[in-house]
This record gives sequence, structure tokens and C-alpha cells, in this order.
Amino acid sequence: MRKSPQGQQQNPDGAFTPNIDFPPRPEPTNYCGISTDSLMRSVVDSTINSHAGVEVERLPEPSAWRVSSGVPGPSVSIFGGVHGNEPCGIHAVCELLGLLVSGELKLDCGSVLLCIANEQAVFHGVRATSLNMNRIFDDTRHVDTSYLFRRTEALKSLIEHSDIHLDLHSTSQPSSPFIFLEHGHRLEVADVNIPFIVTLDDADMAKDFSGTTQSYARRRGAKAYTIENGQHEDPRSREHALRISIDFLKREGLTPNGDRQHGSPRALRQFLMHKKQSEAFHFRKPFRSFERLSRGDIIGTEEGRLLTAPEDCFIVLPTMPDREPFGAYLYFLAKEEI
Repeated sequence: MRKSPQGQQQNPDGAFTPNIDFPPRPEPTNYCGISTDSLMRSVVDSTINSHAGVEVERLPEPSAWRVSSGVPGPSVSIFGGVHGNEPCGIHAVCELLGLLVSGELKLDCGSVLLCIANEQAVFHGVRATSLNMNRIFDDTRHVDTSYLFRRTEALKSLIEHSDIHLDLHSTSQPSSPFIFLEHGHRLEVADVNIPFIVTLDDADMAKDFSGTTQSYARRRGAKAYTIENGQHEDPRSREHALRISIDFLKREGLTPNGDRQHGSPRALRQFLMHKKQSEAFHFRKPFRSFERLSRGDIIGTEEGRLLTAPEDCFIVLPTMPDREPFGAYLYFLAKEEI
């Protein structure tokens, strides 16, 4: 994309507003160099239908819109782009916005809030510009005045009034789509058409996820889910992110659900998380999520030490070790729920 001579700027209210030219409806593999606030506005301008019977509201927080039916019902919030290099959620948020404001997807009741969360990381095409945004949604009000913390505080206000919250993500390595649940609640999604549910029931493990959008929404009484839709570059991840978002609107009764696809996902429980402790870590081979491991199978090496599967299990979310900082998770192990 062409930048103006002024480049990018940050507004006094904390909004990150790149000063750029943009096409009306860009559909790139990623959204690097694009103002997401302008992108969402262009989606509304090009699809809005006055006969759709919905109220369309551009919220004060940039890159956030609410579509309301005017009929009492659940309030759903859907975030994409919490990590800026995960295009599937951005795609799904924009496509769903167009479907709702055009009336192509009828909204029978309730409201849907759609937001591209980390505008700055999306613009630069990176997972995060400093800290991981999805670890700072805690209960403490941040006094840090940087863009990241101001933006996170603004996003909290969007989540606080939600009955259902979805956070759309993708993975660095090949993976089947799955719903990640930090504190169990797997029966809530036992009929969703998705291959896997991965739960995190261990209290010590849960501490590492206390600052996610999911945990923040849960503490405020919402049903909240993190959905991993496949690998970043796989176009099917974009298709899945949109489909699963619509599926949740159908199952909660916001949109007509006569053609809703039911599923019976396999439930796994994480029991081990391995953090990067050395640059001398190497996977035995390129793994994809949900590969089966037998007890004793070699996963990799770290400083000459063999890392093996302690029992029959699945590997989940293997990463690219050379791109991860010290202390980051390199993989999880999970076993099937009884």
C-alpha cells in the first residue's frame, strides 16, 4: 500500500490511525499496511442497506461497530486481530459486518459487536508490537499510556456488556480448528461443528491465561471462547472463522438457525505446557496440532536433553521455536477427556 508523506500517526485519544490510501474492499492474504478502521468503514459504506431492519453504530473506539436488531436478545462480541499476523479473524469480522448491515444475514434479535482489536499490530503485520495483547486483559486498570495499554482498556469496555464473546485466532503450524477453553465449560459447546475442544482445567496452568479476552469476559459473566481456525496462511482458516462465527449466532438464536450444522467435537484436556528455556531447542520433526504421540515418543531436544511424551497423548499448538522469545510456549500436550 502507498503511505502518504506523513506516514502513520497516533491520535490523542489512543486510536492508531495510519494515514494511508486504501481500496474500497481489499482482500489480501494479510492486512499489513491497512487502516482497519478505514477498512471497516468502507465495508459498511459499500454494503449497508436501509431495508435490512438493523441499527448500525460506529463505536467511539476505532475499528469497532455494533449491529443491533432492535429486539431484545443476547449481546455478542467478536474480536479478530488480537494478534496482528492472524488474518482469519480480520477477514471474518469484516465479512460478517457486511452480511449483517446488508441484510444478507438476518438479525432476528440481540446485537453483534464486531472489532479488529490490535490495529497497530495488524498495520505492521506482526503478532505483537511489544507485549502480547492477549495476556494483558486483567482486572487491574493500567496506567501505562502507550498505545497497547490504552487500546486494551478501551477494548475491555466493549467486552464488559457481552453475553457471549468470541476471540478468533489462527496458528503458525498446520492445525485442525478447535475451541480453546481456559476453565472447562466444554458442555457449553458440545454440539458445535468443530473437530476439537481443548480444555485447561489445571489452576496453575490457568494463571498463565488470566489476561486473555476469554478470561476477562468469563469473569464478567459472559460465555467466552477462543477459537483457533487453522494455519495463518491457509485460506480455509478464513472460511472457518466466518462459518464458526455465524454458527454461534445461529445457536444463540440471533439469526435464523434452520440450516445450522451440529457437530460432536472430541474433548481434550491439556496437562503439560513446555516453555522455551534455551535457543538450543529443536523439534524432532515439523509437527502439526493433534498429531498422536505414544508414551516415550521423542518430541525434540533442548540443550542435548531428550523431550519425550510422558504418556499417550496429542501435541497441540507446536510453534516455530526460532521465532519465539524465552519463556514462550513451544508446545502443549493434551489427552482425551473420559
